[in-house]
Amino acid sequence: MKTKAELSELIKAHKETPPGMMFYDSLDSVHKDINLLGYVSVIERAWKELNIDGVLCLDCRPILYFKEFSSPLSLRQRLYFQKRFWNQGCGKYFCACRSESCIYLFRLD
Repeated sequence: MKTKAELSELIKAHKETPPGMMFYDSLDSVHKDINLLGYVSVIERAWKELNIDGVLCLDCRPILYFKEFSSPLSLRQRLYFQKRFWNQGCGKYFCACRSESCIYLFRLD
């Protein structure tokens, strides 16, 4: 799990959020926010099963799970993450990035 010292440049560049939204870059930061109590177990599960690097919340609800990769994803890897994300049942989007120019966005609907 990434700690604050290990944050990538991509996360650092996009960490600031508009009012009503909050980006959590560690499971510790999720545990410290009392407003997320109803979603802590859901976010923990996503962190462990998808090995995410962050979660974006809107009005204290997870809406986007964020994961960085060091190389482009193969079709098999994309299908794997799409299925794992779909099985989470919470969070509207899953964003898998290699860089700002290589982004896979999965939507739960």
